[in-house]
Amino acid sequence: MMDWAIGLAVVVQLVAGVAIGVKASSLLLQPRRRRYERECFERIEGLEYLSERLARPESEEPRYEYWKLFLHQMREFRRDGKGPFLEPEYAMGKGVITREEFDGVVGGQYAQSQLAFGLILLLAVFQFAVLVFARRHGASLQSLGWSGLILPACVAVLFTVGIDRQLQFRRAFQLLVIGKMEKQILETIETEASRGIDEPPTVAGLR
Repeated sequence: MMDWAIGLAVVVQLVAGVAIGVKASSLLLQPRRRRYERECFERIEGLEYLSERLARPESEEPRYEYWKLFLHQMREFRRDGKGPFLEPEYAMGKGVITREEFDGVVGGQYAQSQLAFGLILLLAVFQFAVLVFARRHGASLQSLGWSGLILPACVAVLFTVGIDRQLQFRRAFQLLVIGKMEKQILETIETEASRGIDEPPTVAGLR
């Protein structure tokens, strides 16, 4: 068997493993994904309720425009399921969270997901090298047949692990950002109550 044919066989096995991993992760992780999304939406509802106290929709004063924008973003997220403030680069760039908080709370899961996906390619290259080496040293096609099962199985497992860690990363990150926003809003409400006037400061990162 020529090297290019072995390479083609490895690519086919790689694609098969990814396809199995996609199906397996969909079946195994879908309930958890829905639970995480529901948890996030419930927390967003809480933010929306709190921000309504600061937005004063009935008022036309400019100082409330900031909180009206914030309230609009919360409602947009609940409608579309996405928002820029829940993206890592945006949240860190705007100062909602720090790089240290990101690394300390969710950096581990993100790194593990990238490692799992990276190992898939390394495993395919290793498989190709082993098959070429074995074939050039007289191994028969029958003796190499086991490789057609091992690579797809390993790829499927690594892909599922990568998706699982990515899911955990998204949940941890979203809850971190929402928690920071909740704290800032509550502090603002307490400050307003102590002053007895309406002059809310802004929350970092939402302009």
